This record gives sequence, C-alpha cells and structure tokens, in this order.
Amino acid sequence: MLQADTARRRNDLSPPNGRLDKKRHSPMVDKLSAPHVVLLTGKYSVGGIRRYCDDLSETLAGLGHQVSIISVGNEASIEPAARTARVRILPLRIKTPQGTLRHLLGMARFLAKMKPDVILLNHCFCLSPGLALLPRKTRIVPVLHTDYEVAYRKTLANPLNWNVAIAPSPGIQRAAQAYCQKRPVICIPHGVHTCALETLTSLRAPHRQDPFRLCYVGRIEQQKGVLLIPEILAATRQQSLHIHCTFIGDGDARPAVEKRVAELDLQKHVTFLGMVQPDKIADYLFDQHVLLAPSNFEGFGLTIVEAQSCGCVPVASHLPGVTDFTVNAGDSGFLVSPRTPPRFAEAIAKLYHDPDLWSHFSHAGWELVKQKFSLERMGLNYRKLVQDLLADCYPLPLKYHSRVPISPEFFFSAEDGIFPSLARRAIRRLQWR
Repeated sequence: MLQADTARRRNDLSPPNGRLDKKRHSPMVDKLSAPHVVLLTGKYSVGGIRRYCDDLSETLAGLGHQVSIISVGNEASIEPAARTARVRILPLRIKTPQGTLRHLLGMARFLAKMKPDVILLNHCFCLSPGLALLPRKTRIVPVLHTDYEVAYRKTLANPLNWNVAIAPSPGIQRAAQAYCQKRPVICIPHGVHTCALETLTSLRAPHRQDPFRLCYVGRIEQQKGVLLIPEILAATRQQSLHIHCTFIGDGDARPAVEKRVAELDLQKHVTFLGMVQPDKIADYLFDQHVLLAPSNFEGFGLTIVEAQSCGCVPVASHLPGVTDFTVNAGDSGFLVSPRTPPRFAEAIAKLYHDPDLWSHFSHAGWELVKQKFSLERMGLNYRKLVQDLLADCYPLPLKYHSRVPISPEFFFSAEDGIFPSLARRAIRRLQWR
C-alpha cells in the first residue's frame, strides 16, 4: 500500500518514567559531517504536527542528516508501533508552573549539550523566551502551523534571537511577514507520501452512487467547521443523493456533531471511526470519493493534500493563500465560501452526477500533489534551508554578546509572565481567605 512502509520502530531513548538518565541516555550526538537537525515540538501526539515531524525527520534522515525529535509534553503518546531506528525521540516532561524558569533553563542546558546545528521550533512556546541561552552556532527556525493571532504572537516571539521563520503556505507567509516585518519568513510547503499512477488506478474507489462516499479527516473541533457537516449532509439528502459520510478522527466537538446527526436523523448515513494511526489513513482515503474540509482557518491543510494524493476529491472552504494554494479550484477540487452548507451540497451534487468530472478532478489532484507537495520536494527544500543556515544566509540581527539571555516578556507579559502569574495566584488565595 501507499504508506505500508511507514509503520516503523522508533528508537525512544528515554526510560519508562520519562526522566533522562544522564549515564545511560546522554543527549550527546557524535558530530559527524552530516548536519544535526532537532525538531522541537510542544506535544508529540496524533495530529498534523506529529505527522509533519515524523515525515520530515524520516525524509531528512534519508538525505543523510542526523535528526532528533524532542517532545516537551506527553511522552506517553509515543507509541512503540510508530518508532524508527533512524530518528531519535527524546521526550521531556513539562514541569509545574512553579518550575517554569527552572524548566526553561533545563531545556536550554539540555539542548546546549546536544549541540545541534539547526532547531526547528514547532509550537514549542515554552522555549521561545530563552533562545539566547542556546549556543551561538545553533540556528533557530520557528515553524508556523496554523492561522490565528495567538499562534503568530507565540511562534514569532523573541524575533531578535531566531534566524528565519517558516510558513507552509503563501497566506501564512504574508500574515507572518506583516506581523514580524523586520525578520525573514520563507514558504516551504508540507509534503505527503505519493504513489505511482498505476497504484492510484488500482487502489482508488471507482465512482458509484450506492453510496457516494464522503469523509472528514482530522480533529473533530469547532475551528475545523465540523458542526457544518451534518447540515451539509442534510442538504445533500434533500437533493436525493445517496451518500455516506465517515468521520476519521476525534475531538472535543464529537458529542455535539453526534447529537446534531441524531437530530437530523442521519445516523444511517454517518460512521465515526475515531482515531486512526497516520499510516492507515491513506487506506481509508483510497476508498472515499470526496473529502469534506469546511474549516474556518488552516495553516496548510495537510489532509486536503493527502486526500488528493489518494484520488479523493476535496470540497473545501475557500481560504485565500491557503486552500487555493493546495487545491486548483475547478480542476482538482471545489472551493466554496466558508459556513455555507448549501454551496458544499451543490459541489458534492456535481461530482455525484458527473463521473467524468469526478474522475478528472481525482487525477488532476494526484498530479498536483506529485508535482508540488511530495515528501521528496519538502525534504530537498529543507535540505537547502539547512545549507543556507550553515552558510549564514540568515544571520541574527544582534551580535552574540548583545543578546538578552531571557526575554523580559517571560517575566512581565500580562498573559504568560511569571510575575503577573504569581500576582494572580496570590490574589486568588487572598480572595478565598
């Protein structure tokens, strides 16, 4: 199958209790000629960031880089079935709020001992205030993954101490550049596994109307527009379309979606599969005709790209600079106005009644992904970035001795700062007395 080789054994170097044994689990890496790249993530769990880290780390390792993934979060989410021998995973447990400063210093000390050439920050906001504590030869690259104000503010924090930021789509790049005007932001799209045309032809479900299969893949959360899906299905049923929708994923909004499905009497037309391992998702996508992506905002839309690589046609919200980057509207899928269930239903009806149109979209989507969004292309783009970083193409604006070790916002920020946090805690204690 397309991703049968992705169920690998990961080399987790941490003991079961999540604490690092300095003697047995030294973070030191032999300094060979290959650059050492660390992917630092706030939480290595099932989702888009997890898949990004897995795919990028394997791709860079295949290109000869030394790669480590460090998870500052729930190490229990690193399943043995997903492990590989080429990439090291070092989970670090987050401490209590009272130990925030100690945790920051400990993380900086741990990374300094590893002496990585490049660190890719993936929503690891707890390290941002202390970037100046890292070795001067370590290049820091924050990676944006989504499109909302808090993500820009926290990912691009401490801008004088990172070298260049990465955006996965032109829309995110423009927004990030506007937010942080004096620092460089480049666009490197995410990549997915691709297959040969013969594999696509043999595995892709043929067009048929008994039923026409729709699916949603991802976190079942309100920001993804999942509460619109029952309304979309109801609109298709009003047009007498014989459809069935499969939800692949889980999340906080699932009970609300299930309730709305029951209210609209759609239980016979909906299936909830729950969480599915990333290497199994392609198998489900090959068997689906249309991917529903009614999200209100996205950073890239990884599931949209993966669906197209499997011949599944996307019907998605039109998010300028994001979904119109990953979907050729009217050629590989349909883009409709967000929060408009009737428009989604109309697009589904066109694909339902016209097998030739669906077949054209399916093949065009596969071509698009093969040309622009393959893992090989992503790996080459990141390899070039690493080479540019090591050649000092993205220098820091300040000299090393002029850098402030810890950003003042770490102490005084009204939302996250230590002193305001202690003051709020003290006030709450006084109120309870």
